[in-house]
Amino acid sequence: MITVYVTAEEDFGDNIVDEEELYKPEPEPEPEPEPEPEPEPEPEPEPEPEPEPEPEPKPETKEEEGGCGSVIGFSAAITALCAGVALAAKKRKE
Repeated sequence: MITVYVTAEEDFGDNIVDEEELYKPEPEPEPEPEPEPEPEPEPEPEPEPEPEPEPEPKPETKEEEGGCGSVIGFSAAITALCAGVALAAKKRKE
């Protein structure tokens, strides 16, 4: 609980509280009546899971051979590009 004390009437208007009111014990809240528990609904029977279809065999692609679509091919292309840029920059400097 946070208690705020107001001490300046000109700054806060009519928010001055008598000192006796500050130290009055707070009334205890009345306990709330507990609600009656609701009856649990009967569980529904679970439907049987459908068997998963077998995956179709994938056709061979260039990815398996290291072609342009593979990660290895892409990495090699980026490396070659960077090497070409570095070589061009070196020749330009000379």
